[in-house]
Amino acid sequence: MAIAKSLTRAPAQQRRLHRPLVLSAIFFGVAIFLPHAVLAQDPLGANPPVRQTIGMMDVLFSSLTSADCLACHSDPAEPSLMDRHHLLTAGQPIPAGSIVPFPDTDGDTVNDPFYGCLSCHGYEGQWSNGSMALVRNCLVCHTASPHHTTPAAKSGDCVSCHGDIVDNIADGHYIPDYPTSVVTPSISIDGAEGGLPNNNRGNGAGACNYCHDHDGNADPDDRIILDNRGLHHADGLFGEFCAICHPIHGGGFFSMRGCERCHGPDSLHNIQADSPAAANIGTIVVGGEESGYGHVGRDSMIETSPDVWEKDSDCWGCHGFDPSTVTLASALASSPTIPSLYNIDVKLMTAGTGAKVVLSGVGFINIAGGITYKPKVSLTAADGSSVTLTPEPVNQYTITVTMPADTDPGH
Repeated sequence: MAIAKSLTRAPAQQRRLHRPLVLSAIFFGVAIFLPHAVLAQDPLGANPPVRQTIGMMDVLFSSLTSADCLACHSDPAEPSLMDRHHLLTAGQPIPAGSIVPFPDTDGDTVNDPFYGCLSCHGYEGQWSNGSMALVRNCLVCHTASPHHTTPAAKSGDCVSCHGDIVDNIADGHYIPDYPTSVVTPSISIDGAEGGLPNNNRGNGAGACNYCHDHDGNADPDDRIILDNRGLHHADGLFGEFCAICHPIHGGGFFSMRGCERCHGPDSLHNIQADSPAAANIGTIVVGGEESGYGHVGRDSMIETSPDVWEKDSDCWGCHGFDPSTVTLASALASSPTIPSLYNIDVKLMTAGTGAKVVLSGVGFINIAGGITYKPKVSLTAADGSSVTLTPEPVNQYTITVTMPADTDPGH
């Protein structure tokens, strides 16, 4: 069975993948749910939803199986699950609200206060066929995820479970501190205002949900693969964790900068699975893969029809934009161009007499954002006082201005 691979990267402080067998084990667990042999053919269509071949699947705890649980909870370095469950019978009280397969083993209509053998192995007709009950489905009792309520999760240690495809919140990883720009990914784009081509949901490129979206089931209750909002607002992440993604102070409540606290540029640009690219089967080549298998696999163009070219690029999926909204005129609308002055034909004048002065250069008249900019001339004295003169005439290359006869010496 082919297992998706991710690129390694240099430590942020000391990068590591805790429990190195966990992710590969998770892949095998996932194979029971959606086999990788099928995923490689992407039965749900081109992204989205994103191919579930790297890390943990984009599903809730309730969509997992016992095999998925055992991917992590069968570590030989830890006590076996059987021993941990059998030790419960040594006088452990049943916590309030706990789910027990057989809560009333003595049939007195009152739930038992302590765990016993029959709490899991049952008696209500279960032994009539000569064999005791064996409850092996983890989700019979464990109906909600405890993972995001652990001390590690609450301290911002995401890497211990998710590996280096994410960042720990306070590990010092790089987060840009400059303002977002047209190529900064949006959290989501709903509609075609992003870059072309649109995805199979009609959304433009330039956002996380260009690939990372739900599985397409019309009824939200029927969805197995969830969108980013559904994943991040579930399984213990909602409530006290809000400020991790949505900074309350300093703006950017829905900004990518909040996402980058766990998904920094370094980790995002190192996520890539092997694709069916014929030239390098079995080896990940950045830029040499088929698009849609990671973040850095391909950056190219494809001719969709004669003389019509569209992006075929993993880069564009995240960083795409609509070029028509970013024109040169709009980029320069806030300020004029800078003129250059080469020569002044009068270097000295006698006090009490006027003089015509011609200034030569380029760029004296310019238009930016529909506004025409013309020059003004200012005479500044040694004491800081100034006089503003209106030149006449003026063109692109010369400014002609008359110096008043009453101009004070020193200007």
